[in-house]
Order: sequence, then structure tokens, then C-alpha cells
Amino acid sequence: MRLSSRNVCLLAMLLMLVLAVFGCTQKDDVLKPQNKATLTLRPTYLPELESIYNYEFWALTIDGNNDSTFTSLGKFNWDNTLYRFMDVSGNAIDNEFELPELYSAYDYFLISIEDAIDAEPAAPSGTFILMDEVVDPVTRPISMKFPSDLFGAQGSFMLATPTDDTLDQTNETKGVWLCSQVQTPRSNHDTLGISGDSILYGSLADTLDGDSLVPDIVGVLYPTDSLWTIINSQVVFGYDTLPHRSINVEWITEVHKDSNFTLSIDYIIDNGYDDDSNHINIFLGEIYYYNYLPTVTSLPDVSQYGWQYNTWIFHEYFPASANIPQMVPFGYKMQGHLTAMPDWGVIELGAFSVTNGIVDSADITNRYGDNREVPNFPGEDFIVNLPAGYDELEFTLEALLDSSSGKFGVVVVGLEPLTTNVAGSDRNFPLFFLSGDLPTAEQYDPSFNSYTFHNWSQSLPKIDISVTFSD
Repeated sequence: MRLSSRNVCLLAMLLMLVLAVFGCTQKDDVLKPQNKATLTLRPTYLPELESIYNYEFWALTIDGNNDSTFTSLGKFNWDNTLYRFMDVSGNAIDNEFELPELYSAYDYFLISIEDAIDAEPAAPSGTFILMDEVVDPVTRPISMKFPSDLFGAQGSFMLATPTDDTLDQTNETKGVWLCSQVQTPRSNHDTLGISGDSILYGSLADTLDGDSLVPDIVGVLYPTDSLWTIINSQVVFGYDTLPHRSINVEWITEVHKDSNFTLSIDYIIDNGYDDDSNHINIFLGEIYYYNYLPTVTSLPDVSQYGWQYNTWIFHEYFPASANIPQMVPFGYKMQGHLTAMPDWGVIELGAFSVTNGIVDSADITNRYGDNREVPNFPGEDFIVNLPAGYDELEFTLEALLDSSSGKFGVVVVGLEPLTTNVAGSDRNFPLFFLSGDLPTAEQYDPSFNSYTFHNWSQSLPKIDISVTFSD
């Protein structure tokens, strides 16, 4: 819903940020006398929007009490092919906008993203894509740009399917995650020592059966007529506590209440086994598990301007039978040589947020993955519950097929509106800043599973404004 408390907070935060960044003294730099003005807009890299959105041009006034007034200068759309402004009905319009008041009455110019069906046309949505302050256009030309600095963002992605069991390596190229996967050892000392009225004969158990817990079963010797005799029965002491990242294990030596045996820790394991396929080395008392670490860093908080992050996979060869939507093109020329061709299919991973500039939490969806192990990072495994027509989604190719762009697929980190009807679209929003090519099957290396993003922030949209004054 528009006009939610979140939108009101976003507008309030925007006002405070504008005041903090630009200050309140810019009117001293505005041309005198205070004439009427016509603004001529010249976009660069401005993307076309889906039919569910419109652009809206605003002039913001802040009075002495820091109260703000937004004046709409008009809604419009953009045709990137014809390089023309269009009205909301699709008719070509001029790129000139008249200010209803004197030029010096305004403090900032902004472009917002609005729902095509606008529930509150008198107020902006709270999602601002471009902005700049009102200054003397002669001494400092006006250029509206994205309000957050994304030039320092960097990182990588990996191909893996942890949610179907990290021990299962058959589906690894069917998942994409914004993190790294590192094998980490942990001590695995177990209850293999025993002492008491009889002596230890040997550990007949302490084996692993898949992921289940099994009893400690120990064969013991009892003295009979001064001879040690193996008793054909076995003593079950209970279930092992296997190492797990979410469990803190505290080892305690105690006397077993039913048998008078004293259980203790034996650090010399002479009846263990070595199971490399399960990453367990009982002889060394270690068990290996996957630890997940952040890889995407230096991302600013864009929620204050009405945005959230998302990741999309663009692919030239998604299954022909699948009903995968076509991507929304980005707003720049030679797009296919930089990211993806405009006719490629697109699948989203899910929206996410950041903490102190680092991607360190999961996205809001996990629609196609299992639940064996779900990293707390943005990503998705495409292995179960695929929609009709999605027989299989594979993100590598056996060989690089003939492609006019020299690539077949990319992973893109971009932005989408937080305050508008983003749920109405199953495609990408055409605003991005990081991209990385998907590897071929020959390039894919599970032992070095990291693919670096390139920062394309120089391709973010901007609109330069020239001002013509009149009496």
C-alpha cells in the first residue's frame, strides 16, 4: 500500500539526508533576479520501464522550519530506442518542463518511480532514482544522479546447491549464491574409552549411518575362573553427540548408573575409520563441515531512498519449454557486450538487505531449494518444486555456444523499488551495478568456485538539466 508508515518514514529520512548532504544554503547560489524557468532534460542510460511503472519529475521546496513541499512537474516514460520522452498514454512529448513558480523557490529536483495505477498522485512514492540540488546552472550544471554511491561495491558469486545436502555433488551447477563455501575442521573426540570392573575389549560401533545418530555399543570382557571371557551380550551406553555447528558440546566423565562403568574420553582412537566421502577423519578426531562467508561488500543502505537489492540470472539458453519471462533491458547502448542481450530469459534469486555494507543475510525467498542446509546469504537452489515447464535449470554449458555477445549467461546484482508495486512484476527492474559471467562446464571448477563481479556503476542513469530563464 502507498502512504504506509514505511513510506512516510522514507520521505522523512530522505529529507534529513538531503539536508545533511546538501545543506540549506544553496539558495544564495541561485541566479538573481528570480525568474521563471524552463528545464530541458537530457537523459543518459535511462532505462525503459515496464507498463506497471511511470517516472515522475518533482521539485522540492524546504521552508525555514524544514517542512517540505513536493511539486509534481509531470509524469513521463522513456523510449530508449527513439530517445524520446513519452506521456503515460504512450504519446511522444517534449523534453521541456515548466516551473510553475520562480526558479529560486525550489531547493531540489528529483525523479521518482511511481505505480502506473497511482493510489496517491499528490505525493511521491518514496522511491527516488535521480536527484540533485537547485544551484546556479551557469557555475555548476545540474545533473540528477542515483542518490547512493555504488562505485565501491565489489564481490563474487558461487555455483552450488547446499540445500540438497553438501555431500551430494551431483547438482552443484544448478544453484547460485552470493557467498563462499569453505571446508572447516572441528574436533570430533568421542566416548570410546571405558574403565571399571571389566576392561575395554573394543569398539564395535561408533559408526555413522547417513546423518542418523547410532548407539555407543562396546563389547566387554568379564573375568570367569581367572580367565577373560567375551560376553556375547553388548552394553548400550546411549547415543553419541555428534559435532554440529549449532551445538556446544561439553565432555563430562561420569559413572554409568546401570553398569558401574566409568565413561571417559579416549583421545587415541584405534578402532576408527577414515571416510573421505563424508569429510570425516576419525583417526585425527576431526570432522569437516562447510562454513559460509560473505563475498559482496561495500554496499550502501539504499532503503532510505526507497530501494532494495535483488539478484537476477540472465540466460540465453533457458529451456525452450519453460515459461521463463524475458528480461527488462537496461538503459544503455551495446548492452549485450556488457551484461545480457535484451531477449534473454530472467529468473530472480530474491530481494535482500545489507548490514554495514556487507551482504550477510538471506534473501526473502527460497522457493526452489531443499532445506538440508540453507546458507544465511542471498541465493537459490533450482532443484525442487520447479514451475511447470521447468524440467531442469542448468547454469553452465558443455561448450560455449554461438552467441552474438560472446557469452551465454550472467548473474546481476541490481535494485528494485521498495515502496511501489514491485510484486506485480516477475521480471527484473532495469537498474543494476554488478554483473558476472556464468562459467562454461569447462570453466567450472568446484575446488575454486568463485566468479568475480564487475562494477558497472558508470552505466547508472543520469539526467542533465539545462535551464532557460524568462520574464
